[in-house]
Amino acid sequence: MFYCTAGKDRTGWLAAIILTALGVDERTVVADYLMTNTCFTTGRGAAGRQRLLESLRTFIDDAQIILPVINADPAYLAAAFGEARRIYGTFGAFCRRGLQLDVAQLRRNLLA
Repeated sequence: MFYCTAGKDRTGWLAAIILTALGVDERTVVADYLMTNTCFTTGRGAAGRQRLLESLRTFIDDAQIILPVINADPAYLAAAFGEARRIYGTFGAFCRRGLQLDVAQLRRNLLA
């Protein structure tokens, strides 16, 4: 398990990379990423969201300006995948060359 404050940027991207490398379909990866919004607006997550908003409001008064910073949006994930593919040609090449990730070893470690 791993997490960060909002769960959508570094953590969300890392989860999307791992899930995709493991062969999870894109629709499921995006749905997993968007769960951040649900988890961050209900239960204990709502309290954390409120604290974060209050902290950010010390710098910015308008909550509408802050929301893109803390909400997960499928366009963010699409942009990250798009950039990885633009630079490396394929997601697999991004994993191999960009991250120097041994996908076969990752699969053995996580799916065994």
